[in-house]
Amino acid sequence: MAIDDHLTGLAGQEYIFGTTLFSNRDVPSFRIGPVRIEPRDDWLTRKVADGDIPNVIARRVRRVWSGGRKPAPLRKALDNHREKDIYNVIGPCPYVCSVSVKGFERKAGLQAAANAARLALTCIAMMWEPASRALDGFRMRYDGPLFLQYALRYSAGKISLAGHD
Repeated sequence: MAIDDHLTGLAGQEYIFGTTLFSNRDVPSFRIGPVRIEPRDDWLTRKVADGDIPNVIARRVRRVWSGGRKPAPLRKALDNHREKDIYNVIGPCPYVCSVSVKGFERKAGLQAAANAARLALTCIAMMWEPASRALDGFRMRYDGPLFLQYALRYSAGKISLAGHD
């Protein structure tokens, strides 16, 4: 397994974190280095276009995000896990922070991505006054209680499930 992690890391990975970021929900997608911040629906559309998330899961997730109730479980257990991972990682957060990293194994990639996301959020927060309150309301869902750390990782051509490290 360690060799697979090493080879996957060399090919590049994208880590996903839910974030509160702005109270205003109509901020368009933007990038800061390897960090992309986008509304969660834009992220979902992009992941469907990339082939990382099937249309059926995207439809179900959009229904829940728009206030509908959670649909009945899918027949395929793998698809159920993938859908649940999206809810766990993004939760009620209106924005998604995606970080692309190369050359890291899975755990090191997660830590590098989480640090890059935190730095990007801090850079954004420093643009507001007063600086002493710059990070109020900014948080990544990943930075919640230690027993509830969820992140999604996407690698080209692989089906990914959330890790609980």
